[in-house]
Amino acid sequence: MLAISLSENFVRYGQLIKNDDSFSIEVMSKKPLPFKFEPAILKSPDFAAKLETIFLDIRSVLPVPDRFVALSVPSSWFSLSVNPIDLGLEPDKVAEILDWNEKQRLGEHFDQKFIQHYPLKQREYESKRDYLTVSYYKELGRVLNRACQPAGFNIKVFDLNIFSVATALERLYKGKNGEKWGVWRVDEDRHTLIIIKSDEFNQYIEFKLGDHSDYSILVNSNPGEDGEKVVSQINDLRNFSSEVIDSVDNLYFFAHDIDSEFYNMVLSYDISNLKCIDPFDNIKPVDLYKDDGEGTGAVSQFLDVLGLLFRFLPEGE
Repeated sequence: MLAISLSENFVRYGQLIKNDDSFSIEVMSKKPLPFKFEPAILKSPDFAAKLETIFLDIRSVLPVPDRFVALSVPSSWFSLSVNPIDLGLEPDKVAEILDWNEKQRLGEHFDQKFIQHYPLKQREYESKRDYLTVSYYKELGRVLNRACQPAGFNIKVFDLNIFSVATALERLYKGKNGEKWGVWRVDEDRHTLIIIKSDEFNQYIEFKLGDHSDYSILVNSNPGEDGEKVVSQINDLRNFSSEVIDSVDNLYFFAHDIDSEFYNMVLSYDISNLKCIDPFDNIKPVDLYKDDGEGTGAVSQFLDVLGLLFRFLPEGE
């Protein structure tokens, strides 16, 4: 199985190989992208051709040919929202309400999006069920599939990078993350945060830290939940007004731009439940990309690739 993670400026990939009854990660590597991988590039007529070249390049260096691909992309390509729906409604009625809600949010872009609704656990003491709605441009799916064909790749999994990181952390620290924990993608400009509660998605937030002591919430899938407090506490950390993250049991952070000055500052914080982890502490790739160094702050950039591979690695391996 091949896992490919596209971030704004790089493509990262890893390959899981099965030999008899054992599994190994044969390669974990990274290449710069010749373009900025962000939604605006959908307007470029040669976008698919550029992606095709990238996938062909990856195929050419794989130790073993592969057909099946797990793929993840930045959450900037997605729209996420959480909607409470009354219990007891027929499935068709639930879908109708959720689609209507999404149409109000997306407006004229509604028909251009591929939309999926995921039921979350029933909220305690309430007669409602929360649904996570995820949407992305249909054209992105068409371009990715078209670009994969010359390389002989068949997309089996399509995910958000930060969700794949959460998958890796769930597997690496099963039962040790706490009742409520978070994943923070550190950036110089637009940060991303997800909150996991009772082993399930709870909230998605995008936020910006200002030049001084201010911050702003740009996207919030579920206002009123604890993610907003986490953002406030992150802001307090960088302003040296507090050294506490107590709105979640653990907050894990990583970056795709590991040369970020702010990321390297966060790496210096000494807070017990603010963690950057080495995804390969117990699972060593045969061939690991080392041009960025071998420290935790460098190799954590591959967490999403590992999370994709974990989809196909049996528990206990």
